[in-house]
Amino acid sequence: MPARRWLSEASKEETRGAWGCRDMSDLVDASITALRTNHDQLAALVAEAGPDDLTRTSGATEWTVADVLSHLGSGSELWLVRIRAGIEGVDVGEIDNHAVWDRWNALRPEDQAAEFVKAHGAFVETLESLDARQRETVRVDMGFLPAPAPLSQVVGMRLVETANHAWDARAGLHPDAEI
Repeated sequence: MPARRWLSEASKEETRGAWGCRDMSDLVDASITALRTNHDQLAALVAEAGPDDLTRTSGATEWTVADVLSHLGSGSELWLVRIRAGIEGVDVGEIDNHAVWDRWNALRPEDQAAEFVKAHGAFVETLESLDARQRETVRVDMGFLPAPAPLSQVVGMRLVETANHAWDARAGLHPDAEI
């Protein structure tokens, strides 16, 4: 089977240009663009996946593809709560991560996939909706860091997590492709 090309040449050029960052706002913009690209590509693969595809072992060999999507979806849901609190300038309070994870883990594989697309899409859309001032000033209490973090750090952390696990999902969905 020939290797799939996950990024079009135009997308590659857009991403290369976006990473030529002049300041922190450019870094946030580039990171959000990369999250959008990653989301759209993975959502397209999920749309093509059947029930058997979702139960294949992913690149994270302890998880199925659906488990990976559940992890990404639940993470997007949890991070979105914190991002919205940062945008609104309110204390997020305690979040019961285990209740969210348990709810996601109880879903059927097809529902984990569909809910991932919705939850991660909402996360990316929220970031895209921020104006330049918000992208510079929003601080997010992640709960595990010593102080609220700038959006550039939070988006970068989420991009790394999403990119790594998107690879896991791709490896399970297309085990013979060069990804």
